[in-house]
Amino acid sequence: MKKSILFSLALSFSSNVFAGWTSGGGELIKDSNNPWFVENTKEVRYCTLIDTNNFSASEALINKVITKALDYWKKDFSKNMILDLGASGYGITKQEFIKEECTDNTDLRFQFGVLTTKQKSYLVDPTKYVGIAVRTHYDQVNLKGKGFIYISPDNGPLKFNIKEKMPNPWSQGDGGILHKVLTHELGHVFGIAHTNATSTHLMTIDFPEQTLRDTGYFDVNIGHLRGFFGYNKIDHQAFCNLKDEEKEYLQIKPEVKCIGLKHSAHTNKLHLYHVENGVYKAPLHTFHFGSSTMTQSTIVKIWLPKEQKVFNSTRQVLNGHNLSRITAFGGLPSSDRSVNKTLYIDFNPLTESIKFFNNGNQEFELRVLK
Repeated sequence: MKKSILFSLALSFSSNVFAGWTSGGGELIKDSNNPWFVENTKEVRYCTLIDTNNFSASEALINKVITKALDYWKKDFSKNMILDLGASGYGITKQEFIKEECTDNTDLRFQFGVLTTKQKSYLVDPTKYVGIAVRTHYDQVNLKGKGFIYISPDNGPLKFNIKEKMPNPWSQGDGGILHKVLTHELGHVFGIAHTNATSTHLMTIDFPEQTLRDTGYFDVNIGHLRGFFGYNKIDHQAFCNLKDEEKEYLQIKPEVKCIGLKHSAHTNKLHLYHVENGVYKAPLHTFHFGSSTMTQSTIVKIWLPKEQKVFNSTRQVLNGHNLSRITAFGGLPSSDRSVNKTLYIDFNPLTESIKFFNNGNQEFELRVLK
């Protein structure tokens, strides 16, 4: 959502016609950034409305993009370090999303080039939007939202007022451009406001507009969208072809070909696994961090109204922090007290490395492949 329309949206909130409506990751009311669904919601019913005359992507492609966008956030929330949200992440993205025909009870409507008269009135000038997520209802007792995601058509009278780099962008490639914009808007549904806290720029305020202006034919596939929590690639890569002396240092058997590491933000431990054919098997060791330095930024906020009955908490706000960098020291158990085996871990977008030491001297280093 563009900054230029924030004032007009603020005026809309003063009208009873749009009571409870909020959009685009703004903060006009306290719960406006809350995830629409948390742990007490097990299923989300969604539907699609498509202007087949003016929206270039086919229904089949749109359904594929929706599935991929949901999978994107499910994977990112489950595999990356988010502090303060607990091991379950308070249920954000954990719901089963079930497609149905649109009814008054539908939780989430995906509207591709389609707006009701009331929605057009709320947006004032729909051509100013590439996409927008609008929450129309919010249950402060059950912390459950309902609303729609609107994606502008790439043809016709409601077409976005942006000079795109290529015609009919929504149908290009395997839907990669549409996927980027839809994933951005779904980020708001999952409680992420506009932010530049990560290197992907996915949730910056002008990401949808910049996507249309900048994306060329070389970048129209879904696979080109990097993870939002992209700082911690160490957790997603197996390290193979270790030298014999490196295996001896780590006390792992010679037949182990690959190892992998998983960081638990909630316990501040690093687990070393035997990896075989991409599968993380039983953990071989656990490193306990003795000291660490973290750089973090708030990504998710759940404001708890007094009426809510979901979380047993005295706090007014539950925060979720993204660790943009963590450096830490840990130790590997050793039966020989004269040997001090330690590691220095640096989850960093620039270095992305783990260094292992023996009595203060660096033995070897593992680095993420670019």
